[in-house]
Amino acid sequence: MESSNPYRITHLNGKEYIEFSTVGKYKLEVIVDKSSWENYLHKFRWTITFPSNRKYASVKTSVNKHSVRLHRMIIENEYSELDYWGNTVDHINNNPLDNRLENLRIYNSKLNSTNILSKNIEQDLHLIFPQKSIVNGVERIYGYKVHKNVFDLTIYKNFETLEAAKKYRNEVVIPLVNEKIEEMKKKTRDIEFERGLRDKLNNNELEEVLAILNKYNILYHS
Repeated sequence: MESSNPYRITHLNGKEYIEFSTVGKYKLEVIVDKSSWENYLHKFRWTITFPSNRKYASVKTSVNKHSVRLHRMIIENEYSELDYWGNTVDHINNNPLDNRLENLRIYNSKLNSTNILSKNIEQDLHLIFPQKSIVNGVERIYGYKVHKNVFDLTIYKNFETLEAAKKYRNEVVIPLVNEKIEEMKKKTRDIEFERGLRDKLNNNELEEVLAILNKYNILYHS
């Protein structure tokens, strides 16, 4: 089986797993379930980063120019959307290199509104990043980049002047971000409702379902 990452079969507690090496700047060993590796993980190029704003390392790849973390890809392939949508995934033993399914936990977390303001709000530069270069030892600004990632939406555009960047941010970016947030909030509500209904029906809690519908006068009485 071809892969961009060197890998081998390893054993832990009497079970077979795959241990692969990340490529790029950092080369560390990561363990995953054999079936997950064979079915989809081997198709991607896995690297590892140590972002300053995260507690620990992040194993990730790129899919359609979007960064996807390893543990998130595993959950989204092994569970239904009803189980993982709007929820957070973490490592039970706090080891980001141990991505066996049994070490991944899905837990509920409310959808947090994306903060569209940055630390530069006092300079009115939120979402705007000055592009700098050094010429003859002197730093100068040669342009401005408007950049924002929100869920699966990436906004990225360069401008020569700060005024043009602010206009684009205020008239295009912020309305788009707010619209996307509302869309994701609605989908989260829909998913959570369907998930709760499914669980109650699976537990034969039909009377509770009917009671909820009656509570909000949803049932039609002939």
